[in-house]
Amino acid sequence: MREDIYKSIYNTIEQGLYVFDKRGEIICVNPAAQKILGFKEEELVGKIGHNLFHAHALNGCVSLENCPIYKAFSKQKSFTGEEVFCTKDGTLLTVEISCVCLENGEYLVLFRDISLRKKQEEEILSLASIVKETQDIVVVKDLDLRVIATNKSFAAVIGKESPEELVGKTDAQIFEMDENKDPVRGYMEDERKAQTLPKGDSIDKEERVIRADGSVAVYKTRKFPIYNHEDKVIATANISVDITTQKEQEEVLKSLLAKEKQKNSESDIFYTKIFETANLGICLTDKEGRFAVVNPAYCKIYGYSEEELIGEHFTKVVPEENRDLMRELHDTFIQGGQEEIPIEWDVVGKEGKKLHILATAGKLDNIVGGPFKITTITDMTEAHEARLLQKHQESLLIQQSKLASMGEMLGAIAHQWRQPLNVINCTTLDLHLKKQMGVLEDAYFSEAIAKLGEMTQSMSKTIDDFMNFFKPSKEKKHFSLHTSVEYAIHILSAQLKSHGIGVVNEIGEDVMVYGVKGELEQVILNLLSNARDAFEEKEVPVKEIRFYASPLKDGGVELIVEDTAGGIDEPLLGKIFDPYFTTKGDKQGTGIGLYMCVTIMEKTFRGSISAVNWYNNANLREGAKMLLRFPNKEY
Repeated sequence: MREDIYKSIYNTIEQGLYVFDKRGEIICVNPAAQKILGFKEEELVGKIGHNLFHAHALNGCVSLENCPIYKAFSKQKSFTGEEVFCTKDGTLLTVEISCVCLENGEYLVLFRDISLRKKQEEEILSLASIVKETQDIVVVKDLDLRVIATNKSFAAVIGKESPEELVGKTDAQIFEMDENKDPVRGYMEDERKAQTLPKGDSIDKEERVIRADGSVAVYKTRKFPIYNHEDKVIATANISVDITTQKEQEEVLKSLLAKEKQKNSESDIFYTKIFETANLGICLTDKEGRFAVVNPAYCKIYGYSEEELIGEHFTKVVPEENRDLMRELHDTFIQGGQEEIPIEWDVVGKEGKKLHILATAGKLDNIVGGPFKITTITDMTEAHEARLLQKHQESLLIQQSKLASMGEMLGAIAHQWRQPLNVINCTTLDLHLKKQMGVLEDAYFSEAIAKLGEMTQSMSKTIDDFMNFFKPSKEKKHFSLHTSVEYAIHILSAQLKSHGIGVVNEIGEDVMVYGVKGELEQVILNLLSNARDAFEEKEVPVKEIRFYASPLKDGGVELIVEDTAGGIDEPLLGKIFDPYFTTKGDKQGTGIGLYMCVTIMEKTFRGSISAVNWYNNANLREGAKMLLRFPNKEY
């Protein structure tokens, strides 16, 4: 009967159990040990467990004779401790071991896997660093309501010299009170509730705490669960702020409130002062649109006195052509009451002075005689004129860029036409001589005429290509990056070939960007022209321009234009995109090409362009890379 009980325990306990003899060979092993280690019974029995699954044996660090378990067995002593076992699949487990000697001279080993517990302990201990220095009271407790970590603030309240004196204790032990009596009972009940809360929820309440000197303090406390990476609750956190002084002052504040009510008249004066001295123009108009109140800044902006505005309709400062629209907007606003977003307007001051303002408005209902519309304005005239000037300057730059591009195109056409013109000239001269000599055959004549036709058609197609390039299309759409690059390469193909420059387009045909196709082709044309000029300035063994693309983290696309022309001097990298900056010297570069590239990339594509150098394995500068970034959005 007793043997049956022992056998039942042997087969059903959750702890792993095995017995080994004086050689260290396993003579029996229970099902739990097989499950934990991942080995079958026949793979364990007869084998030396130390060599099979002890981690310190598998890495060659400890022999059987030096194994702590076997050494205890050799001395016929029991052994308790932690070891690291290795499962059949190579997983390392931290196990808690208890070993005893049997009467027949064999050794029984009981073990259980505590890897998860050790990991949780490490996670909990790591929380201690969070709470050390904060001035608020922070306490982290385990699921048994014992303090894992706290800070100096809590220790000071309890009258302890260091937080370490509180670690491992419950609230009952810390406050030296019965855990079934308040306030300790309430503390512990809240802790248990906090353990059951979903992630992000908390218990917020005021708690009374007895200080070391016997005084009672009031703390505003937030208790919440701490989850590990497996979404399991491993601890609770308490964050407490001392509000004792705040509570004491509440009564004082109540008495002060009555006094504050008596100061309303003083407050009115205060706000009036703000109204009168503010730099913003402020006006109130009634529901009919008449000026009810204006401040000095408002009068100064428009050039009117207060007397000249009060009672007048607000359209007095609105250009005549916009007055009907502004009346309609005012009536709609008064009826609906929605707050207006800041918007810029053209207005007119005294004696017809033209102004440009930024205005916003709100509705005031709770005023006698209301509703009123309160409008604040800022004089933006100078800033507006500066913007107009900037736009004018940008238009001049664009025009210069177009003229420069036309020069490039004329040069490209010249290169494209040079060979066919030579062929046409030679062919016509040959026909003329053969005709004079009387040896012009019909077949040769027909062949020559056909050849001339092919040349003129090719030249006509060249003109069509360049005319298409200059069509002023501003339509934004998705288009193939590969096709756009290929088209720009075709435009300058004759020039690039005459300079011995190879061009490689590695962009996939399915890579798409959004914007104006023609403007991107203008950017690519400019980059190709710059690379061509760079090759003229430096002697390099291989002249090549490579186009390729890569995805950006936000879903956009980056186009890289890489050349082998020796790169750009590092001090100049940050300047090459500035307007009128050029490195071409005697070649009379305009310095606007790359600036226009920046303008197009930012305004048309909402993207960016930058430049870097690239280096070979010997850290020698090989060339430059132009990086064009296109966002994953439609604008």
